[in-house]
Amino acid sequence: MRQTLDFIRHHPLSGQRWLGAYARFFGWQARSRIWRVKHRIDWIEGSVLLVSKGMTGATGNIYCGLHEFADMEFLLHFLRPDDLFLDIGANVGSYTVLASKVVGARTIAFEPDPGTAIHLADNIDANAIAQAVTVHEVALGPTDGTVAFTVGLDTTNRVATPGQSNTRTVPVRRLDGIDGADQAVFAKIDVEGFEREVFRGADGILAAPNLMALATELDDPEIEQVLTGFGFQKFAYDPFARQLRTTPIPGLRQSNAIYARNVDAVAARLASSPKRSWRGLTI
Repeated sequence: MRQTLDFIRHHPLSGQRWLGAYARFFGWQARSRIWRVKHRIDWIEGSVLLVSKGMTGATGNIYCGLHEFADMEFLLHFLRPDDLFLDIGANVGSYTVLASKVVGARTIAFEPDPGTAIHLADNIDANAIAQAVTVHEVALGPTDGTVAFTVGLDTTNRVATPGQSNTRTVPVRRLDGIDGADQAVFAKIDVEGFEREVFRGADGILAAPNLMALATELDDPEIEQVLTGFGFQKFAYDPFARQLRTTPIPGLRQSNAIYARNVDAVAARLASSPKRSWRGLTI
């Protein structure tokens, strides 16, 4: 609990209004324990989230507006209506909702865990964006086939490590084999450490000239070498200035590394994007 309260206290959207954020946190703790059902939470500009206890990450949106502030702001500032967004590791659909409900972009979402995919489908339906979103209940990897996937970790299930027990088998596809994926302008990859394998099956997508930016949770020298080989450069994003920085931004937590190419065009999009509102704040 202390870690969560510290996160709230230092979050850019709640740090100056932390009492209200704390009230939302403790209110959620009470509600989610008393009524063990999905709660409909009003979110950003008419969007909603259906959230229940145990949805790690999604609950941060209740307390602070945008759980992964800099990364979600990048999506909101960069994407345009009718763009195609790849949500790889969609989980319950927070990024999908921002892309297709708030911005009006199209999304191809990937979520291999059957239970989590149900939550994703519920959030798609709750936001009436089914026509804009295509869901693939598969993992992505270097070859088509199957892979062991953990069971019982709620929304934090992941590709299992060798010898790990309590798993199920899920299908794996290469991203290059997904119809239409080569039209994406932005991709978010958050697959709990399996990112390298995703990139090994995505040479065609990474080479597609319309892919201008991506965000990856796992960022190591191997991944950086792969992405720089396709012309991408690593940045941190400053949502307040709407600028890409080549060095970390002091005091601003970033969950994903942002990679971009055709940087002038990316910067122009970021600068000209409309502002968004949440609880009286302009973001």
